[in-house]
Amino acid sequence: MPAKSRKNSQEQSFIDRARREQIMAACMTVLAEQGYPNASLQRVADQAGISKGLISYYFENRDALMRETLFSGYERLGQEVMSQVDLTSPPPTVLRQLILVSARVSLKNSAMQHAMTEIISNLRNTTAEKKLDFADRDATYSGIEQLYRTGQQTGHFRDFDVRAMAVLHQGAIDSMFLYLASHPETDPEPFADQIASFLVAAVLHCEEQ
Repeated sequence: MPAKSRKNSQEQSFIDRARREQIMAACMTVLAEQGYPNASLQRVADQAGISKGLISYYFENRDALMRETLFSGYERLGQEVMSQVDLTSPPPTVLRQLILVSARVSLKNSAMQHAMTEIISNLRNTTAEKKLDFADRDATYSGIEQLYRTGQQTGHFRDFDVRAMAVLHQGAIDSMFLYLASHPETDPEPFADQIASFLVAAVLHCEEQ
């Protein structure tokens, strides 16, 4: 491919990614402010300042937009969390940091978290055809598994099924988000620290507890 063609292709790819991000950001805003039932493609288009037809060019349908917006949110929040966790610390310390930082990031991005909850609550099993299920979380579970697997390899954590622990871990995180959002009077730091303590205690070797 000629250099000029490659450059044009790269520029178009960048534009396409930027446009998709723009649409998903607008979707997040509409969801947070108006809720899932009112988050029509037209409202998302109006928020983004584009035509409804342009959304259809980048996303197959409304469900596809919602799914990709959800997983984009997971990725963005996950990156922000991991940027604040010292992965060189011992695995028990990393685990505790992960829970505490997750709580802080969730509260800092409360609008995004609310929008994601709207998608999860409404897109899962809304019809006979599953549009969102636990299989969609495999990438998230795999990342958590690695933390627990490393702890086992270093001798900090006892033997257990890392996938089962990853599911329990993510379930605790999701529930913590929902609880803190619905109970704003709760001090998030000690609450998250308690959840971290429970998870750490569940995986440490008995002699380390």
